[in-house]
Amino acid sequence: MPTSEIDSKIAPDNSIRKTSRFIATFTLFALMALALVSIASATYILVRHIHFERVLSDSMVPVYKRGDVLLVKPVPAHSLQTGDIAVLPLIKEPGNQYAHRIISVEPKGKYVQVETKGDANPVKDPWRLTITSPDVPVVVSQIPASIVPMVTLNRYVLIGLFLTLLLLFISVLTPRKTVQKPKPSEHE
Repeated sequence: MPTSEIDSKIAPDNSIRKTSRFIATFTLFALMALALVSIASATYILVRHIHFERVLSDSMVPVYKRGDVLLVKPVPAHSLQTGDIAVLPLIKEPGNQYAHRIISVEPKGKYVQVETKGDANPVKDPWRLTITSPDVPVVVSQIPASIVPMVTLNRYVLIGLFLTLLLLFISVLTPRKTVQKPKPSEHE
């Protein structure tokens, strides 16, 4: 077989190897970047005690729409201000919460009493809520429903994602043993 035929058969094989190596290297760096961003995000969320709440009604349109996810952070109850949007318990439905704008704050000894109103509602909420807990979740940001998965993420899901990405990151960085094929002996 002439040398040029051998070279032409080897050349495509080398370009496939180079392309495969490039794709593998790119994928590795993309996974590493994703892992680092995930680790940083999870750490920030855990350190800042941020959690997520899904918007269930249209009472805060246009600020928040049904299906959006609110990022909330606990703040001291005595630091609440008019204009803050807080996540508070519904008086008539224990265990349920609502996120409305605070329209008045009145200190009552060691407690705080607030009045709230949904931005889309024509009138304020028909109750004054006395906050007895030391901290109140206040909205710090939102994720529009159009880019949020259908499942509300909670702290345990985020920790699970963090650990999964960490294990993936470690597995990618762990060196692999390569098995070398025995060299054919000259006697065969």
